[in-house]
Amino acid sequence: MAQQDEIAALVAEISAMQEPYRRWYAELDDGMREQAQALLRGSIDMHLHCDPSPQLRVMDAFQAAEEASAAGMRAVVLKDHLTGMEESAWLAMRHADLADTFDVFGSHWLNNQTGGWNVYAVDKAVAFGAKLVGAPTLAAYGEKLRQQGEGVHPAEIMVKSIVPMTPRVVYTLDDAGGVRPEVIECLDRIAEGGIAFGTGHLSTEEVWACVRAAHARGVERICITHALMTAPAPPAEYRALCEETGAVCEFTTFQVLSLGDALADTVRGIGVEHVTLSTDAGLKGTAPGVPAYLWMLARLVEAGFTEAEIDVMSKDVPRRLLGLEARGAAPVEAA
Repeated sequence: MAQQDEIAALVAEISAMQEPYRRWYAELDDGMREQAQALLRGSIDMHLHCDPSPQLRVMDAFQAAEEASAAGMRAVVLKDHLTGMEESAWLAMRHADLADTFDVFGSHWLNNQTGGWNVYAVDKAVAFGAKLVGAPTLAAYGEKLRQQGEGVHPAEIMVKSIVPMTPRVVYTLDDAGGVRPEVIECLDRIAEGGIAFGTGHLSTEEVWACVRAAHARGVERICITHALMTAPAPPAEYRALCEETGAVCEFTTFQVLSLGDALADTVRGIGVEHVTLSTDAGLKGTAPGVPAYLWMLARLVEAGFTEAEIDVMSKDVPRRLLGLEARGAAPVEAA
């Protein structure tokens, strides 16, 4: 009972934190909301949590995909911390009610359930059609550093009837700061598979080392997961890393809404050509994917970004990450 009370209180707290954004969007003039809806068409969400998951989610894979498809989006990439979502994406593509021009892809994150950096888990993800394999998230050393200041990640608390074991830290670097051999092995398989690599919840030191290693091993599609959050660094340093390696920085709905007056300078400091947009939506108490994406688009418009700039971040960059183009066209070459 105590656990259920704690979960209910956390859901209420998260929902209350989102309420100002819900009200803000509802009170925008019709023109602004219509502009956001127009910008949403053809957009891609690279980071959408859903069921099946041990954590409490607002939608399952079919519902999330159908909502995005009905809104005119181009694709979504499904995510869960504790299970690969490539099978759910496969099922959604075949059995959900989707537009012919819409795609659902799965991602796979190397936490404790895979044994951490496990090349066999990467190989399985590639074989089952995952479009992105990511570094540890809840089990990452960078996540544990963050929790020292901010507390346990809500996903570790907001669970269903069975409480997952407390994550055991998965290390990416050795004692000398070098990338561990098992990480290199995984990066090599990602490169062979031609899919994207995400940095998960790695620390700043881990992100820089891992992104450079991925680039050196031939990974052409690199996404720095919610850049600036678990891996804080000045925008200029992120820009330099992106220019050096071809990586891109993911900005989520929460980041876009919470940066306030610093939003434009932060994003432009990195460069819109190095930014991809994602919602990171789906946790119980948060908005579903489509509303969360609309809030993000409206805030970018409000902050002075042009439609062309927003299209780069919401369409062009994520298409490159996925090697995706309109149905029937040639795949997009990685930058």
